[in-house]
Amino acid sequence: MKKMLVYAGAALALIVFLIFVASLQNMRKYYVVERKDAIELWKGRFSPMGRQKLAVLPDVKPPTETKAVYTRQDVFPMLFTHYIQKADTSMEAAGSPDFSKIKSILTQAGAYATSAEDRANITDRLRMIDRTILLYKADVAVEKGTIKDLQAAQAHLGRAAALQPDPILANFIQQKMASIQEQIASLKAGPAPDQKLEAPPEETPPPAPKSDEHNPPETAPTEKAPAERGTT
Repeated sequence: MKKMLVYAGAALALIVFLIFVASLQNMRKYYVVERKDAIELWKGRFSPMGRQKLAVLPDVKPPTETKAVYTRQDVFPMLFTHYIQKADTSMEAAGSPDFSKIKSILTQAGAYATSAEDRANITDRLRMIDRTILLYKADVAVEKGTIKDLQAAQAHLGRAAALQPDPILANFIQQKMASIQEQIASLKAGPAPDQKLEAPPEETPPPAPKSDEHNPPETAPTEKAPAERGTT
């Protein structure tokens, strides 16, 4: 009886192990189903059999080689392309871009990057968005014009410079930081203590009215002396 129990336990453990291995192998199976206007991607479940829908890709072409079962290397590039195109569409939409949404889409794309080039592409795009946000925050702070806000603008620009911008943008950031530093120094210095306020200009009296040359001022008429009478 003891041997039978040992054998039964060993057989049960072997069955469980085989089910576990089969489930792992099934999870590594991918399926591509072509529809009229899209591609459906399916992935095996963690079970010996069965699968679940992974994604619907309306903007991705099907693989050139048709297979009964696909691998991770076959499917992930299609998912990566789908999310990159989705991020580009969101970036080019009318109005202000929703950077939080775009970063979320790019993070999803990064989960399906299979090469160092793809991962570098995602990193560059995320840094570009972060730089754009930081430069915008710096401009808003500069507009407020106080020393505290100017120092906050410098901090935003410093973080943007740390995100490895290209040489042209890096030079622009440095120039902007130098300009802000000059503004801060000017505000801290304030007006010179011996600087006198300028006296307001003296008021000039209005000119005297001009006399009319053609109309001379009237004078009293001169009385004529009475004519002398002759003597008789």
